[in-house]
Amino acid sequence: MKKILFTLLITFLFAGSSMAVTLPTLGGSYEWSNADYWTITDLSGSQALFQLDYENGGASYESSFGLYTVNQAGDEVASTYEIFEAGDEPSTDWWATTTSSIWFSYDNANSIWQISDAVDGTFVDFGLTFGFYSDVTYNGSAVDTWYTDVQFNTNQLERIFVAYDEVNHGTQIFLEDTQSGAAPLDMLVSSSDLQPVPEPGTLLLLGSGLVGLAFLKRRKS
Repeated sequence: MKKILFTLLITFLFAGSSMAVTLPTLGGSYEWSNADYWTITDLSGSQALFQLDYENGGASYESSFGLYTVNQAGDEVASTYEIFEAGDEPSTDWWATTTSSIWFSYDNANSIWQISDAVDGTFVDFGLTFGFYSDVTYNGSAVDTWYTDVQFNTNQLERIFVAYDEVNHGTQIFLEDTQSGAAPLDMLVSSSDLQPVPEPGTLLLLGSGLVGLAFLKRRKS
């Protein structure tokens, strides 16, 4: 019963924060993730592949897609790295895809990731973890920037939704580009070789739970 109530509470909060955005039914091993920040699966350095699968071509809105980092306090966006420009469109050919490979290299001296769009390209500093963002334009004029961390969003609206396949480390990143949330989802980007970063609060709760279990075990013994 407690598990059911907890699930209902999470569902209510998720639905409330999204303001009636209709989310698609997921397939395979994908499940919705509430993680705001991500990292790559191979911590020694790796390639992450991003693919632009869908964009609402009939709308006047255009959306870019990329990665962002935050400052040490976690309350300001520190840097961004654009992967797909607003003008990029999914390929309509069955034999081709609109993809972008991002290469990660660990800088031991500064304990941060460096990233590049080519394995032999110029690498730039990019922190340890990152979220997903999208710059939205309407008829060429800037409208909003949406982030996976809603503290940076207009009215703290949730407009980027991420599904995660824990088995294969794949993600499906869905974007709704309007504040109203009345329209269908406007963009889908899939990626590989990523994993969510646990939130500090989650780690704190886990640690408290382990301490509590240890205390009960001591009392019983």
